[in-house]
Amino acid sequence: MSDKKNTKLFCFALSALFAIAALAAVIYYIICPAQGYFHSDCTDSLYWAEAAAESGKVFNPDFFYAGLLPFSAQLWLVPLIHIFGVTMAVHTAGMVIFALLFFA
Repeated sequence: MSDKKNTKLFCFALSALFAIAALAAVIYYIICPAQGYFHSDCTDSLYWAEAAAESGKVFNPDFFYAGLLPFSAQLWLVPLIHIFGVTMAVHTAGMVIFALLFFA
């Protein structure tokens, strides 16, 4: 019985280690190499959040959206934009927050 319990504990620890390593790899990519591949497809969440921050509404009537996503990264990007402005650091922080929430 003890051997079976030890095997389950080992398997759990190993899977947790792989999960944390995968999360660390994703966060590393977001913080380091992803900035070198930044292009217009990466900016939509940031600009949607900027439009919401400027209008004070979830959807800015003066902004043309590709899709209406009221519960997206805007939830944490709008406060970051109010504090730090529209910067690469805000985009990176927003993507790290998303990765952590997705992982959780």
